[in-house]
Amino acid sequence: MNAQEFTALVARRSAAEILDTLLALPLEERRTLAPVAADLWKEVDGGRQLNEWLVLIPGATTTRTGSLGRVWREQHARLSLAVLALCPIDKAKRIRWLGLRDADGLLLRVCAARDRPWREAWLRHRLQDEFPGIRWTFVRALVRDGLCSRPLESEALRGYLRLMVSDLNPGWPRLAMPYVPLSTRLLADPGLLDEEIWLLFETDTNAFDDAWLRNHPQRPTDYESWSDALLRLAGEGRIDRQRLLDASLAGLWKSSNQRVLSGCHQLHSRLAPGADEVDAREEQYRELLSHRSGHVVGFALRQLAPIARRRPLAAVPTLAAMAPLFALPAKAQPLAALKLVDRLLQQAKPDGETAAAAHAVLFEALRHPAGEVQQNAAQLLSACAEAWTDDQRARLRDVVSELSPLARAQLVELSGRPAIAGPLPAQREEGATDEVAAEPETADQQPWLARLQALPPRLRALGGLD
Repeated sequence: MNAQEFTALVARRSAAEILDTLLALPLEERRTLAPVAADLWKEVDGGRQLNEWLVLIPGATTTRTGSLGRVWREQHARLSLAVLALCPIDKAKRIRWLGLRDADGLLLRVCAARDRPWREAWLRHRLQDEFPGIRWTFVRALVRDGLCSRPLESEALRGYLRLMVSDLNPGWPRLAMPYVPLSTRLLADPGLLDEEIWLLFETDTNAFDDAWLRNHPQRPTDYESWSDALLRLAGEGRIDRQRLLDASLAGLWKSSNQRVLSGCHQLHSRLAPGADEVDAREEQYRELLSHRSGHVVGFALRQLAPIARRRPLAAVPTLAAMAPLFALPAKAQPLAALKLVDRLLQQAKPDGETAAAAHAVLFEALRHPAGEVQQNAAQLLSACAEAWTDDQRARLRDVVSELSPLARAQLVELSGRPAIAGPLPAQREEGATDEVAAEPETADQQPWLARLQALPPRLRALGGLD
């Protein structure tokens, strides 16, 4: 076949006929036609069009309507298919969209005729694109039939799973397509239950951030989100419930996207683990106390709280895991953590390793910017003053000048023995030790003090100025 015959083929024949003809050619002849196909595709992709005499004329863009636009799109799709059938991978990667109704079947024929390295490289290239131009049914057929392996690279795997999530569960019926519940579609392809659904917890996908879909007014009556489907399959024994509980926790370490994290721990909560299941995962919840996301830390604290009410927690590792959470800017999680610290200290008198771990956590809490957190930490330090060594109490002097007035006062007032070795910086040199002395006012400070006194009482209380 020469260049003229190839041009006539793509201009006058259907996509299926073009593919039949090209795949029947010997390999060497296909290689000879590859640059012809690539050059012609480049001209048509640039907006030109073949007329009935096989002459390239100025064509129409992809957005143009009418007969000229339709003819151009058909020629572009047929040439794209020819490039995939003939050209090496560097040229084939340029093909973004076929636009053919029967594209899945035609692409499968092309891929079956190409060697495995070509197929693997082309599929991974398309999956790394945000808009891959291929459908999940085609990609799944390649993997299921062994023509391609499941992608393992992070970007390609993310695209593979994103395609699966959007195609299997679009949210509501597509045009002329009745809605099929997600659990039904998953059961129709059992291989997805063995591998793909678990990979959702290994990558950055929003599959489980589905509350807005579950509450959408236009959703079908039998609508199932990904969370709904997995809950149903776990309840029916189709997938391992214990593995699902563990996977939802492991997924919290795989992403920094807050929506992804929220979806994972919400799925875990919706599984409603029983007391035995929660107890078995104490160590996993404890590790989440050092998570960088505040709402994940809050989730971990909520899971640990019922365990602590039923039985004593492992005090030392729990306290050791808490230190990083006091670097969170919000105060909700640190305050909840201090409640758990209080319960741990009430379960047994702190001494030795426990006392060291508790002191380290409370020292970090004193450095939190929120005055309420500082006050609660100071209260716990003072309540357990007898447990601290002289070195531990002396260490508090490093931060005492940074504390709010109430927190500084509590270190003395809430215990008969001072929680800080030596006099406090704001303490009178003479007089009772349970009173905090004010430093002498200077001329430079007086205008600022007057302005502070003029603040509304509510602002003064919030700032710890009273």
